[in-house]
Amino acid sequence: MGFTESNITLDFPDNKWFRFEDKSAYQQLSGFSFKEMDACWYDEANQTFYLIELKDFTSGNIENQENATGRVHNLLKKSIDSLQMVLAHQLTTDIGNELEQNMGYTIPTNTQLVFISIIDINQSQRSDLGFIRDTYKNKFKAYEKLFNLKSSVISYENAKQRFTWVN
Repeated sequence: MGFTESNITLDFPDNKWFRFEDKSAYQQLSGFSFKEMDACWYDEANQTFYLIELKDFTSGNIENQENATGRVHNLLKKSIDSLQMVLAHQLTTDIGNELEQNMGYTIPTNTQLVFISIIDINQSQRSDLGFIRDTYKNKFKAYEKLFNLKSSVISYENAKQRFTWVN
């Protein structure tokens, strides 16, 4: 019930996952520099909705601060735009209603939203990932406080240990 992107495999335990890129509600907006996270999964038992970004930085230069800062900006843009899609769903806008129809289920308003960026890195990039994580967390902090969100930027290696649905 999963997929692989950026050499990272997700295998969710049920069918309550989707990709914004496959949904017409998102496709209407994608041409306007609107971004999306790679996968979303509703863990109904724990009332948690995960928004997940997958990145393979193993062959990229993230040691250069300018490159790392650009990658942080990309992660933030994807998180913020994806948050807007969820808010449209919860506010029952036209596009939010279409998204619900595309998903086939409702995300209750009391659901915890968790933003996770899973990054595949080389061992030599660990400190660079720390810079990306810390910068992202600092810039996303206002959204976390405003909407009671949780977020993390973690290595693929750590994600496999932390989540049963990351392979």
